[in-house]
Amino acid sequence: TIRACVHESLSVIVAVSNLWSDAVQEQWGNDRMRLPFREIPQVARLLNYTRDSFEPPEDDGDTSPPLPRFVASFLCAVLPALFQPNHFLYMELGLALVGSPSADPGDVPLFYRLLLAGQTMSHEARLWMFRVLRRGLLGSEQPQTKPHAEPRPTSKAGDRSHRLVRVALARRYAVQWFLSFASSTELGSFPLWSEAVSCLRAALVDHAAGAPQRLGLPGGGSRQ
Repeated sequence: TIRACVHESLSVIVAVSNLWSDAVQEQWGNDRMRLPFREIPQVARLLNYTRDSFEPPEDDGDTSPPLPRFVASFLCAVLPALFQPNHFLYMELGLALVGSPSADPGDVPLFYRLLLAGQTMSHEARLWMFRVLRRGLLGSEQPQTKPHAEPRPTSKAGDRSHRLVRVALARRYAVQWFLSFASSTELGSFPLWSEAVSCLRAALVDHAAGAPQRLGLPGGGSRQ
């Protein structure tokens, strides 16, 4: 399958990137190989982080399930930042990749750290995180071609993806944060407000038939 080919390709790329690891470079001594590009150590760490974030397949011979949408959105946003040492989140994202071997499939990486950041670039950090959340949420929607069309059948992987979105939203009480930012004129600028509203709309559309506590709303459910 395509997914199996992607997994194999990722393994090959990770193996090739390890040729420029510190351990291999020490073996070469004075004949150190020149890095193809200077960011390859960071990219190699991101690739290993991505590989280790895949959950093992349920059955032998099967492929691993796809990455959770929030994790995939986060990784896609991290890659451009690693190529810009002057990026305001360069050090923060690099430390996150080094400090954790993989991503939690039922969580949003760095959610509280960036949302509640007290640093100088806190507004930009929040905007960056909300964009990660919006892309993850919009990816979980199932648009219908007709207003009253029958719901499309979902695959096992699709059901798992929706479940992990619900788990992550409830775990971080994300909808409550969307409401806070969408209703406040003091927490950010118009771009941040717009992203919060987009996230809230996507979350409510995607979970229109779900119970409130599964969205992290007050009124029921245990804290995780």
